[in-house]
Amino acid sequence: MSSIGTILSVAILTGAAALTLAPTTVSAQECRTDPYPGINWSSCAKRNLMLSGSDFSKGSLAEADLSFTDLRDSNFA
Repeated sequence: MSSIGTILSVAILTGAAALTLAPTTVSAQECRTDPYPGINWSSCAKRNLMLSGSDFSKGSLAEADLSFTDLRDSNFA
């Protein structure tokens, strides 16, 4: 294989890996949804909310902004 072919192959594989590992975007509607088991609030802004006792089991909160949000007695398991 030529060096250009090798470089092209590496570039294609790197791009495919980046797309596979890229975080999924959450729709604005999902961010407005009340908490429920399995909710996906990844990257959502949920500041200053009263969510104590909510069930987030099997949910995704990666990079969600939960600053000053009351999560007492909530289930994350």
